[in-house]
Amino acid sequence: PRPSHFSFDMLVSFSTFLQYEPEMMSSDGWGDNSYHTYLLLKNANQREVLEAKMPLFYDKYLKPRYEKYNANVRNEFFLQPAKDIYLHSHLRYEFAPTGDAASLRIFGAIGLLILFVAGINYINMATARATKRARSTGVRKALGAQRGQLTRQFLTESVLTALFAALLSLVFGAALQPVFEKMTDKPLGIFDFPVLPVLISGTGILLGIFAGAYPAFVLSGFRPVSVLKGSPDTSVAGGGLRQVLVTAQFVISIALIISVLVIRGQMDFIKNKNLGYEKQALLTLKVTGDKSIRTGIEAFRNDVTAGSNLVKGMAFTNTLPVGGTGNSGASTVDNNGKQIRSSTYRFRVDYDYADLLGLQFLAGRNFSRDFPADLPTDTTQNYILNEAAVRAFGWQTPELAIGKPFQMSGRRGKVVGIVRDFHFNSLKHKVEPLAMHLTKTQFNSIIVKIDMPRATEAIAEIQLKWQKHFPGALFDYAFLDEKLDTQYHSELRFGSLFGAFSLFSIFIACLGLIGLAAYTAQRRTKEIGIRKVLGASVLGVTSLLAKDFIKLVLIAILIASPVAYFFMQKWLSDFAYRIEISWWMFVTAGAGALAVAVLTVGFQSVKAALANPVKSLRSE
Repeated sequence: PRPSHFSFDMLVSFSTFLQYEPEMMSSDGWGDNSYHTYLLLKNANQREVLEAKMPLFYDKYLKPRYEKYNANVRNEFFLQPAKDIYLHSHLRYEFAPTGDAASLRIFGAIGLLILFVAGINYINMATARATKRARSTGVRKALGAQRGQLTRQFLTESVLTALFAALLSLVFGAALQPVFEKMTDKPLGIFDFPVLPVLISGTGILLGIFAGAYPAFVLSGFRPVSVLKGSPDTSVAGGGLRQVLVTAQFVISIALIISVLVIRGQMDFIKNKNLGYEKQALLTLKVTGDKSIRTGIEAFRNDVTAGSNLVKGMAFTNTLPVGGTGNSGASTVDNNGKQIRSSTYRFRVDYDYADLLGLQFLAGRNFSRDFPADLPTDTTQNYILNEAAVRAFGWQTPELAIGKPFQMSGRRGKVVGIVRDFHFNSLKHKVEPLAMHLTKTQFNSIIVKIDMPRATEAIAEIQLKWQKHFPGALFDYAFLDEKLDTQYHSELRFGSLFGAFSLFSIFIACLGLIGLAAYTAQRRTKEIGIRKVLGASVLGVTSLLAKDFIKLVLIAILIASPVAYFFMQKWLSDFAYRIEISWWMFVTAGAGALAVAVLTVGFQSVKAALANPVKSLRSE
């Protein structure tokens, strides 16, 4: 049922799967954490009671296995509610990509800010046009209307306006649903939730009350004597408040622009960062449960690479350098002979893996078919480590690590090579200690380097040979660089949505600014006419009308910059490798907002400055 933390195309019983992996039912199967386990508790309140029994479970079933291999490993088990997985769980091996509660809170906050900006527009325009309604309000009060009655009338107008907007939002939401689904990758209709129309209506009512409250009290507070004499106390129409609200609008807009620039910069940094290995022209083939692949891999390799101009090399591994991998306890001795243990990630690879990915050796050698001792047995195997492992185990240089004893998962061996650090995890994580060792059958991915300009021909050729050697296995391929892009898909989607929301905010702020500038020019029509008669230029009149708004935007830039810096630094802290927030981002955002304000206000100002002064003064 929807919503769920994962979806599937097909279900297969575990008993069927055991026909392909019968060893899962052996004693060694207790050490395999490749499967998700769901428990339906008789009483949800007894979660803590069950968790308290987990150590006994470990001691009975897993501890004997690790003692058998002399492995210094300790696993811990815990329970989590299934309903919390999608938004609140970020474990290494989730069933499917998860959501992010923090992102939802961010988008919710932006949505409220956009509503706030729209409410500001209503307040500004309603108070600015208060003098237009001053006489009618004065007449009503002179005829006996109470202030409470007038307040309810103006509030009702505001709420009805907001409810009409809410109705239009549902119509536009339904029309734009395909665009929304494409942006979010979520096939979720806006009418899938019956409560949504009620929620939108409730939001409209609250926004109407919020935005209409101040204008209602302003309009209902006019004194009949003043307005009927033709001199209403328009100071209460909120000139100072309008300035504060216009500034607040642009603080929000500028902060969002700065945030968009930072997010875009981080995404470009991720896409262009050197990951420490060659990711181009690498085709990955997924290995299924068909055992013929593992037994016939060498024959397939020879057939694919022999005499082909389309295939430049092939390797196989249990883990691709994308999306993370499993880790185990490992131990060795430092330069002083002291035993050191550290949690270490592990890659099972073949002889050609390092060369195919272009890993750089800092010391020692690669695995070689000329060294039979490299191949693992039940008790021994040799290892290649990365720089992070050298640091973790206390060796001062990569050269000092060569030949050191090394043990992982019960198999003893020695270090034969050190490679430069490469990113096998997301850039949200620092490069951690990694050990690679050879495997003959424990792999689930094949990597083929192809001639990229002739990729279509290469894939077709590989598929033919795949079907020849493994006729019962699915030919499932993907490019490694595409998998890397998928790894950051949620961040890229976040940036796109954030940018779209920011544009909405700026657009709404500009609408309000256009209306306010037009009304200001209208109120000062006679003043502008007199100034033009006395010789004022179009540029002078335009500057007169625009300068007050420009000052507000400059103040907004000063306020928005530190606010955006604080929140973007917090967002970037999730990435171990990130950009520095640069001064040009603030300058660009400020200049953009200033340009938008100048164009918005300038258009109305120029229009007023070009008007014929005779028309504006003939009634005097």
